[in-house]
Amino acid sequence: MEILVSLFNELRSCFFPRWDIKREWKIEVRDRTEAPGGGYCDRENKTISVSPPWSEADDDDLCCLLIHEMSHAVTNDYHGKKWEVCFLTAADKALGIGQIELADKIRSEVKTYRESPRTIAHYVYCTIHDAVSDQPDASMDAVIAWVASYYAFTPQELLKRYRKAEKIFYEAKYEAKEEVAQMKVARAKFDELVSQTGRG
Repeated sequence: MEILVSLFNELRSCFFPRWDIKREWKIEVRDRTEAPGGGYCDRENKTISVSPPWSEADDDDLCCLLIHEMSHAVTNDYHGKKWEVCFLTAADKALGIGQIELADKIRSEVKTYRESPRTIAHYVYCTIHDAVSDQPDASMDAVIAWVASYYAFTPQELLKRYRKAEKIFYEAKYEAKEEVAQMKVARAKFDELVSQTGRG
């Protein structure tokens, strides 16, 4: 953990010298369910979380992950244009100090996000659907808040970016209601069959 904190402080000073002047942000290790994708930027609590598996020995991968999350903190943006510019500026900085592999990793990651907006949307909608299936009594606000947190959005950002989110929620609600009704019918038929068998 000491090595992680030291690396976090080093990257902050090197790549984002004008950010977090008061040193209010901190780094922590969390379970992967709480830091999906390996990392998470919690703006409200000014915390960047990373989750195993990662190796402190694999500096480039870990540095890329931390700079990725720091770029979220600096820009208050998800994977939009502001975040992209900030992240690519860090790649230029890495190249300038001879960290060629790190620069390549950052640029490769930006390229992936540029090419996969539909894929991300698909995952967001599937997560909403799965959340409703798991918790059919949950309110839309609760589901959207959880999914937004999972993907490092605010609820408002998620609803603005993924305009089908509300529609997906209500479709999933309907499906969950229908499934419960079908299970009740099946259970009633089963109980009736058991009763008839007992009388026989």
